[in-house]
Amino acid sequence: MGDTALEAARAAMAPGMMETEIEAVMTASLMEQGCNYPAIHTMIGSGVRSGTHHSAPTHRRVKEGDLVSIDFCPALHRYHVNTCRTFSIGKADDRWIEVMEKAAGSIDAVLENLKIGDPLPRTDEIAHAYIEKVGLKDKAWWIGGYPMGVSFPPDWTGAYWNHWEEETFGPTAEKITVQPGLVFNYENQFDVWDGWPGGTGCNFIETLIITEAGPELMSRLPRTIVSNGD
Repeated sequence: MGDTALEAARAAMAPGMMETEIEAVMTASLMEQGCNYPAIHTMIGSGVRSGTHHSAPTHRRVKEGDLVSIDFCPALHRYHVNTCRTFSIGKADDRWIEVMEKAAGSIDAVLENLKIGDPLPRTDEIAHAYIEKVGLKDKAWWIGGYPMGVSFPPDWTGAYWNHWEEETFGPTAEKITVQPGLVFNYENQFDVWDGWPGGTGCNFIETLIITEAGPELMSRLPRTIVSNGD
């Protein structure tokens, strides 16, 4: 349902459209599919606002070349997923495309290397090692995630981040392991304030569920930048 709403928004995006209009397309798609109200307010940042985080949509009108970041949490029967994708109005600058193409593999690394019984912080070890290997560490605002909680706004996340800190969460946090039934998101957030055309940041978020066979993605959408015309 979330993927369908994102695809509807991408197809509808056009120069001159307000960020609030983009949210309207997504909300209509979700409600038409029978979803509940999202687990947190939808976040949309375009152009110079694409590097902001948890920003509600505004009356800003998108224009050719803009990046458009959409981060939302579709919910059904109060279960929810957190998904974020970055789109572009027309073709994005090649530097943005390169960042996202490189970063996309961090999730593949998690899927390949995270095993049943691993401590949950192993997720961060895998993803951070990958981001450093591909040379994106200096652009990363946050590489991390957290278990999903009960999806009643605004308290929509679990109790912990994936990278437990004993001084914050106590010694029992380290004992939480990857087991079937665990659901968590994972984010790759990049901020670039170097004047690249189109925006100030790009990102994606996936939600993963742990099955008996290991981690499984909840979204089928590519993690690279897709333009409104593709």
